[in-house]
Amino acid sequence: MAIFRVLGAFHAIGANGPVDLGGPRQRSVLARLLVAGGQVVPVERMIDDLWHEQPPPSALASVQAYVSNLRRALEPERTARTPARVLVTVPPGYALRSEDVDAWRFDELVRRGARAAAEGDPRAALRLLDEALALWRGPAYAEFATAEWASTEIGRLEELRATAAEQRAEAALALGAPGPVVADLRGLLAGHPLREEAWRLLALALYRQGRQGDALVALREARGVLAEELGVDPGPALQRLEADILAQSPTLDLRPLPAAAPLAAPADDQADIHEAARDRAVRGADGPGAAAPGSGPLAWEDTGQGSPQERSPAARESGRIAAEPAARERLFGREEELARLLAFPRGIALVTGEAGMGKSALVEAAAVRRAEQGWRVAVGRCPETGGAPPGWAWAEILRTLTAAVPPRDALAPRIQRLLDDAAGHDQPSEADLTAERFRLRRALAAYLAEAARPAPLLLVLDDLHRADDETLAVLVHLAADLAGAPVVVAGTAREEESGRLAETAAALARHEPLRISLGGVGREAAAALLAEVSGAEVSPATAAAVADRTGGNPFFLRETARLIAAEGEETAASVVPAGVRDVLRRRFGRLPVPARTVLREAAVIGRDVDVDVLASVNGGGDEAVVEAVEAALMAGLLVEPEDGGLRFAHALVRDTLYDDMSRLRQARVHARVAAALERLRPDEVAALAHHYASGGEPARAAHYAALAAERAELRFAYREAAALWGRAIELGGREDLELIMRRVRALALGNELAAAREMRERAIALAVPQGDPELTARVVGAFDAPALWSTRDYGVVSLEVVRVIEEALAALPPGDGAARCALLTSLAFELEGEETERGAGAAAEALDMAGRLGDPEAVAKALNARILHTFRDGGLAERRRYGTELLDLAREHRLAIAEVVAHLILMQQATGGLDWARADLHAGEGGRLAERYDMTMPGSLVTFYRAYRRAVAGEYAEAERLYREGARAHARVGAWRFEVGLSYMSRYCLALLRGDVAGLVAEAEVVARYWDVAAEPYALALAAAGRTEEARRAAGRPARIRPDYYARFFLVVRGLLGVAIGDKERAEEAYDALAPYPEDPVTQGTGLLPLWPVAQVLGDLAVFLGRPGEAAGRYRVALQVAGRVDAPVWAEAARRGLAAVGEPE
Repeated sequence: MAIFRVLGAFHAIGANGPVDLGGPRQRSVLARLLVAGGQVVPVERMIDDLWHEQPPPSALASVQAYVSNLRRALEPERTARTPARVLVTVPPGYALRSEDVDAWRFDELVRRGARAAAEGDPRAALRLLDEALALWRGPAYAEFATAEWASTEIGRLEELRATAAEQRAEAALALGAPGPVVADLRGLLAGHPLREEAWRLLALALYRQGRQGDALVALREARGVLAEELGVDPGPALQRLEADILAQSPTLDLRPLPAAAPLAAPADDQADIHEAARDRAVRGADGPGAAAPGSGPLAWEDTGQGSPQERSPAARESGRIAAEPAARERLFGREEELARLLAFPRGIALVTGEAGMGKSALVEAAAVRRAEQGWRVAVGRCPETGGAPPGWAWAEILRTLTAAVPPRDALAPRIQRLLDDAAGHDQPSEADLTAERFRLRRALAAYLAEAARPAPLLLVLDDLHRADDETLAVLVHLAADLAGAPVVVAGTAREEESGRLAETAAALARHEPLRISLGGVGREAAAALLAEVSGAEVSPATAAAVADRTGGNPFFLRETARLIAAEGEETAASVVPAGVRDVLRRRFGRLPVPARTVLREAAVIGRDVDVDVLASVNGGGDEAVVEAVEAALMAGLLVEPEDGGLRFAHALVRDTLYDDMSRLRQARVHARVAAALERLRPDEVAALAHHYASGGEPARAAHYAALAAERAELRFAYREAAALWGRAIELGGREDLELIMRRVRALALGNELAAAREMRERAIALAVPQGDPELTARVVGAFDAPALWSTRDYGVVSLEVVRVIEEALAALPPGDGAARCALLTSLAFELEGEETERGAGAAAEALDMAGRLGDPEAVAKALNARILHTFRDGGLAERRRYGTELLDLAREHRLAIAEVVAHLILMQQATGGLDWARADLHAGEGGRLAERYDMTMPGSLVTFYRAYRRAVAGEYAEAERLYREGARAHARVGAWRFEVGLSYMSRYCLALLRGDVAGLVAEAEVVARYWDVAAEPYALALAAAGRTEEARRAAGRPARIRPDYYARFFLVVRGLLGVAIGDKERAEEAYDALAPYPEDPVTQGTGLLPLWPVAQVLGDLAVFLGRPGEAAGRYRVALQVAGRVDAPVWAEAARRGLAAVGEPE
């Protein structure tokens, strides 16, 4: 069969070498058929295309002659009167039949690469896309570039080539290889400068190389190109990336790579790779023998690996595994990984791999062995579809354990909160919510430690990539609280970690978890698996081909083996499907039609299937459902867990069935599932919300979503609750004030502050027209919570909120009252950092009133508000007094959040007062409590403090690392553009200390777009880079500096900028403003910016202003301050200043 090449020079290769394709028009006939992609080209259309719709009378004869000549050239061995096999006649024209056309091959490889990427396999995607792009040797159909009939296909192929290059870059980035990507993308953009996706990937690649400034420059270049060429701004993806880069958002970080094969091993190296894998392969962890697929303890999924044999009688009698196992399929090729898992005595073990790699089977094998050794085992699964309550996996584990080891009376009430999916528990007071959540987790840790005393525990969390926030938060908490206890928590997860799972993995890193990454099994293990499952002798050639095509994926191998058993080796293996879903579809097709219908209905219910609900949904009678289920069980598509329900053998089985249904059919079955649940399982409110929403009944879905949100709050799962309240609002189709207020509260308690503030504004807009000041007070105060600084965007005051508060205060009756006190506190929070005295006065009035009302929570909020107004004139003494009062109050009344914030306030105050020993004490205690109570913002501020201490000690690299770590943690909270606030300014100060602020030009330019006052730091960076004229233009007129915690930073920058650009007026203004505070550190406002004492800056300004004598005095003060706190960086700067003015120390 001939080989055709069109991606470059047009030619064909036959069995005897290059084929003579004739003259231009004859070559055009062949090219026209290739452009059709195997479809028929009518003769009339061929003639029109070749002669541009002006054919000669002999055109038809000419085409027939060209075809005859091409047939002889392409099939020289064909005998007369035998049908052509390549260029065939198909009325009303001709078509080309070939299995080797580079353009067609390119199409298929790109499709497969995109599918591999979508299925979370960047290695396969990279390999396929590399193969696709390597087919190009020049422009497509270059010989026919001016032909109208070729232009569309040429354009399509060129577009697909550019898209493939972008997808290839995406895959390489996912595999941690940004270096080559940068050059490739530069080349692509040289020819396609308007491709925004290529610009996005280039910036991301630069960022992952640690070149944040270059990444921002690339985005700026993209902005310029789009503006110049099209007159448009960058699209949302580029804008989002720019904000994420400034924030050092965790979403940009590369997930950990699996320790599998090389990223793209050359074909010649594959034998070596398989040989090494073969040496490690295991023929079966528990000896020969196999059983019904999918059976076994705890309803483990059939991941393709199967699991070990049934437990010993002694283990069964011990009750240490919750469910009675049946015989299990063998485990293939995992000897080394199983040994590592069994050697792990305590702590967290994470088993990761792509779908079907046998993660669950490996952990189950360890569970069976551990049970035989006397361990107690319990399993919880994270459901893949909506409808499960938060923390469901832990509830499953606890149900198993508490049935065997009941908790003691002191722990039982709190443990019961995790076990119940029904209302009825008392809600703790508002102020005690955070502490109560901590107490629940401590109670869980205490119970597990006690349960582990008679026998060690193995707790399995399956499918952690689907875990909700509460499940992951409990895991992190237990990692610390169970340290040293004989408890192993083994989690399984797919490699494509979600952002939440990646954050959890980072939080667990300090506890040194065991990490096992599963790749494909070797050829020998694959061959053994194929023979075992198919029950047939599989030839070595077939086994090798199947192993290579499946990448050693055990589930893929197992499903292919079942095809071999059903269809025979020659039939099944001759066309090994391209993906596991195709294998599954072929297996579905072998089932009776009623069985396929029942399986689709079961897929809508979810991975775990309630048999009663399924029978109700099907409506065909129990016997019909039983027959269908039996057929699916025989095929290994369903398994029967211990509880009598049904479970899909693997998530991919359920997902393939569900995804292949039309949306209309999905919706109709969801509606039937919801009706059945409402009748049979009315307490499963989360599931009812999910199915009614998917079934097109929003009103009922909204009702159940609200009930589910309430139950999530009872479990202290506030992020899940906030999402459910949001779903209830959306499905309800109207602005429900009560639901919105409930969501504000859940968002705030879940540390999602920016979203909480935005939602509160919606609530205010609904409450004000009702004219009820008490209601307004409730709505406005719904978001107030103790905080170190403002929780709004920096420098932005909502005049509308201030107006609403003032009008509500005027409408209330005079005298003390909870509503008035709350409104005054809210007003103080809103006006923090402003020049008006109204905010400070409101805080003082609220504090007095709260004291008279005897409400400790109100006193705590008012104290916090009062503290926010102590930054205007330094206010260190006031801040310490009020901070101490807040700490004492919080401890007395067990106000957890207030206690943490009080420690941070006192940490900041002590730093501003250069009392680092006291600051260290408060930082340590505040950080410990923040971790205990799962408080992201306070914990990140402690990290910033640690960075500050490293910076002033001259440990710049460690300081920068800690600043970035703190910024990533805090960016998740979304408070007042924190990512372009304290994070940026901290690193800016660090750059000033190091003398390399010029490196921040690109970032400073972007930040200057957000705040007018940030223009001067940008200008100073330009000046440091030698771009003085640009610096003068960028500086503009000095902006207003707010009298808040950043005031001294901006004053210092203003003064230094004046020196840099020769602006004496600007420098004089800064000098006069800073002069009253020579012995204070510049950082006094925040306690976290690592700049020198104010005296150092005053000395530099005095030199510039022509006052050398005064400068020497300032430098000596700076040297004294540095000596008091042992800050070598400050001391060195002061000595350099003295030397510059010719003065001794």
